[in-house]
Amino acid sequence: MLNRSNQIRLTDAGETSAADLLREVLADRRMTPNELAQRIGVAQPLLARILGQKTFMTAEVARAIENETGVPAKVFLRLDARYRRKRLGTPD
Repeated sequence: MLNRSNQIRLTDAGETSAADLLREVLADRRMTPNELAQRIGVAQPLLARILGQKTFMTAEVARAIENETGVPAKVFLRLDARYRRKRLGTPD
């Protein structure tokens, strides 16, 4: 997902979720999930469910993450939309 120049490329359509990208972003920034949750004003259990792929990211959370990390909300939302379609077995 992130390459050496820190550009985001949507690869493996449907195989990668917003949670996968978020884990990469957190690692790249050396930030813990708890720290991100506090910075964006969401409950840590919600962020843990997103990272654990137990729930999908909402537009509100995606925008908050964008404001903190600079990664566009639409990237997270598109990844999750593709991931959902892949999991449900429906075509793009």
